[in-house]
Amino acid sequence: MNSFWWGSIHEGRGGIRWMKWNLLCKPKTTGGIGFKNLHAFNVAMLGKQVWKLLTNPESLLGQIFKARYFPRTSIVEAVLGHNPSFVWRSLLAAKHIIVRSSRIQVGSGQNTLIGSDPWLPDADNGFISTSLNESIVSAPISSLMVPGQRRWDYDAVADLFDTRDRNLILQIPLSSRREKDVWYWMADPHGLYTVRSCYRLLNNYVNAPTSGIWRKIWSLEVPSKVKTCWLTSSLGLIGPQPSFLNWLELVFSCCNKEMCNLVAMICWRIWHRRNEKVWNNKVCSVRHVLNSAGNYLFQWQTARQKSEVHNATCFQGCHGAICWTPPQLGWLKCNGSFATLMGFLWRLAVHLSWVVLVQGMLKRLVFKALTASYSCPNGYGLILDDCLALAKSIGDIEFSFVRRSANTAAHVTARVGGSLSGFEEWNHVPPPWLFTSL
Repeated sequence: MNSFWWGSIHEGRGGIRWMKWNLLCKPKTTGGIGFKNLHAFNVAMLGKQVWKLLTNPESLLGQIFKARYFPRTSIVEAVLGHNPSFVWRSLLAAKHIIVRSSRIQVGSGQNTLIGSDPWLPDADNGFISTSLNESIVSAPISSLMVPGQRRWDYDAVADLFDTRDRNLILQIPLSSRREKDVWYWMADPHGLYTVRSCYRLLNNYVNAPTSGIWRKIWSLEVPSKVKTCWLTSSLGLIGPQPSFLNWLELVFSCCNKEMCNLVAMICWRIWHRRNEKVWNNKVCSVRHVLNSAGNYLFQWQTARQKSEVHNATCFQGCHGAICWTPPQLGWLKCNGSFATLMGFLWRLAVHLSWVVLVQGMLKRLVFKALTASYSCPNGYGLILDDCLALAKSIGDIEFSFVRRSANTAAHVTARVGGSLSGFEEWNHVPPPWLFTSL
């Protein structure tokens, strides 16, 4: 693939490979081009089939594989075995990443074993680390709950497990509305396996640090080849800056957007003329390089503006400012910010005796879960299921997502409310800090 990307049949010679293929496969925000790593993508695709065997073992395919390769165990403990087929060998290549990045969300706890399954909410190790008796290892998780109730037996958990396991167990929320123990995928906020999330996990892109310089480079209003060809060079720069990338960071911090566009074009023309000198022995003046860079940028931006005007004409009427609207007759409307929603979920979690409410939920993720017909298999799903059940018990309730421009008053109130020391109420006259938002 690398030779195909950089290769050339011009004059019967191959092209220069300015970057390694593994660097080209890095995301644009970390200095790559964003090409797919084909091996990792293939493993992620195979992982989807392993996920189906894990979450739906009663399917026809799951029963066939179980009868052939792991009749006395589960897919988690399955091994290659004797005389394996090419399909089974391929699936096992992806099994380790699936098991390592999946956990079991406890429902009734009757189908999950204490010492054999990954059910602890720990990103590094989901298995019990405490040395236990064999009878406890093979016992179901339901034996750690109060009989007849859906809550942990604190005394039993404290007596059997070490500090690490005890704290993790007590963090797991339990809900009487979910009977089945289900698998969830930790690399996705919904808890559902996706090829994209597995691919990012295989390439360590989930928490990879990103540099602001790369986002600025890709946001430049210049042709795409200008963004790529100069950045692939490892050529340094004579001067106080140790590298060309450091020099670019200095330029972006000192120049406006138009000047940055022109700087990028000039760099590209210098790179282009440098190659002409090295390979074809063609020389041009500095004035010619500057004029050609400015002219090329002007022509490209003019053509781009015409295209944008045409697209805006085609979609005219589809955009507009979003303003607050009153509710329909007979309805009450309650505007709240995302902080208000998180506060409501927190109060619900405390009311249900849940120890920890996992942070990091996105606004649209919460809204989608509250309005969609599916249920997230992870801990978020338990919380949101109880929210929906509470809303259903009240009666006619609808959730809607609006932009901040139509919800300014609620947003400001939530921000100020976080700094108030006690409870305050305004019945008729709003507080002074709210006047500008009404």
